[in-house]
Amino acid sequence: MTDSLRLPLQARQFAIKIFNAGKDSRETFEDYARQFYGAFHHHPEVLVSLVDLLLRVSHADGVLHPAEDRLIEQAVDIFGIRQEYQQIKARYSSTNDLDKCYATLGANHGETLKDIKKKYRRLAMEFHPDRVQSNGVAPELALLAEERFKEIQHAFDVVEKHLA
Repeated sequence: MTDSLRLPLQARQFAIKIFNAGKDSRETFEDYARQFYGAFHHHPEVLVSLVDLLLRVSHADGVLHPAEDRLIEQAVDIFGIRQEYQQIKARYSSTNDLDKCYATLGANHGETLKDIKKKYRRLAMEFHPDRVQSNGVAPELALLAEERFKEIQHAFDVVEKHLA
């Protein structure tokens, strides 16, 4: 399963460490989400990256189960990133590559290239590796943000070519 997540080694080890700590604890998922939010509420890119990671893990078996969805929804509500969550979720549920690219950018098919480029620039700035690292986040989370940055770049390239 860990290979199907395509996570860098450090991020995979970090996720396993968190999972192992959580399974032996009496704290709830909501408790962990609140603690995480308390530590990273000034770094929305980290919150988004964690939700992205949770969705990757939950889709590892090919299905987002209702119980998994409820837990992730709890984290999304605590983090206050509902709009970003809809974009992330659309990337995992869409079967069309172009649709996934639009979802990655938070854009719709009817939007102009100019409007999509604004969204692209905002996302690229938010997840740019230099900016993320300057915020002092853990190396594992910086790797996730860098991967997200590459997805954003790829998505814009695909959409831009489609609209050209």
